[in-house]
Amino acid sequence: MNIGEILGRMAKIQESIFGPALPKKSITYGSRIAIRASNGKYVQVNHHQAARIMALASNVQEWEIFEIVAAHDPFSYKQKTIRYGDQIALRAISNKTFVRNIVEQDPTELGALAPLVKETETFKLVAAPSMRATAARKDVDYGQPFVLQTAQGDYITCDHAADGRLRAKRSAAIGDTETFFFIHPDLPR
Repeated sequence: MNIGEILGRMAKIQESIFGPALPKKSITYGSRIAIRASNGKYVQVNHHQAARIMALASNVQEWEIFEIVAAHDPFSYKQKTIRYGDQIALRAISNKTFVRNIVEQDPTELGALAPLVKETETFKLVAAPSMRATAARKDVDYGQPFVLQTAQGDYITCDHAADGRLRAKRSAAIGDTETFFFIHPDLPR
């Protein structure tokens, strides 16, 4: 057996244990993305609960797919690479509305309810603490950790005690519950 065969077998073993490797492709505006939360679930628009944004799904389907757009001009900049520090908005594919950080019943919750992007639909894409040393104005790739910050300075967190609801919370320290991952929706996970 030569070194090429050994490396090939090692790659197959690694894939069988960890799944297929994520693409090293940078995410661009207009891309459709899925988001994995710290509870290991995918973020979805829960149409059974007033379009709340919750991390409940084990698989990615239409309810878990979002389009990432430039907050200041959501209908342009297609194919421009997204970078940490950018102001973004997330458009839910399932109901074609934008995620906002205010739901009337609970002002900390997120919901996919807005037809247009305004301040309440704008999020700053922040490098997760594990990426801070290398991420200053770096392109964002699938599989990399990120944090979302609202226009009011709150961080989005996955509330494990409340069915995985995504909430805007003031936080001095960013931890696991504020860290998310962009996942390519067409790849097996």
